[in-house]
Amino acid sequence: MPSKSALKSVSNGLPQGSFDPNKYSAEHGPHIGLMEGFLAKVRAQEEMFVAAGFPLEGIADFMTGWFAAWEQRSVHALREFWADDLVYADPTGGSRDFTMTRTDMDVYTLLFKMVPDVVFYPQDDTPRALPYYDFLDGTVRITVPWRVLARPPFVPRVIDAVGVDRYNMIRDPERGWLITRIDTDADALGLIGQVLPIAIRYPTQKMQHRVFKFTQRFIPALRVPQVRPFAGEL
Repeated sequence: MPSKSALKSVSNGLPQGSFDPNKYSAEHGPHIGLMEGFLAKVRAQEEMFVAAGFPLEGIADFMTGWFAAWEQRSVHALREFWADDLVYADPTGGSRDFTMTRTDMDVYTLLFKMVPDVVFYPQDDTPRALPYYDFLDGTVRITVPWRVLARPPFVPRVIDAVGVDRYNMIRDPERGWLITRIDTDADALGLIGQVLPIAIRYPTQKMQHRVFKFTQRFIPALRVPQVRPFAGEL
């Protein structure tokens, strides 16, 4: 059973043996390449917040171990980062509040067996992909943008989806930082469209505009007063 101590970062910022490009298809390569720089920036964030007096000591080690636990696809490793009374809400459950149970962990185990290359990454290498922190009412909350890559069985392509998690955190004297609540925002419908045998993706903005403008020609009720154009329309 991997322990949190086994997931501690090493000198290069990545956990030992994690995110090995040789274990994955070529599509994972560029995203694996983001991890070291991403974790270095998270550590710089921690240093900045701690210097300003905010209670974030150790949050970079938490984020390092958290991403590594997902990359290892280990329910035991994930469990080390979850409080005993964890509550989660995400689109697959209708965004309702569910309490985490051993049965839910069995579902995760089956998912990891069915999709053995599922990995979570930063969305990109820009500041917008870094975690956001707030401390209102004495509660530490983290907003984490993510990208997931995976190739489910019988799907002839790598699934590429993005989303955002919001974590409510506590710091246990013995276990360190733990997540007490997870709220996930993700495009569940778009993900389903990628999993289908024939990928169905949302039309581009340009295509949506063409369809709407074409429809406006024949339905007067859809015609509205023109406003000053945006830069992208000039």
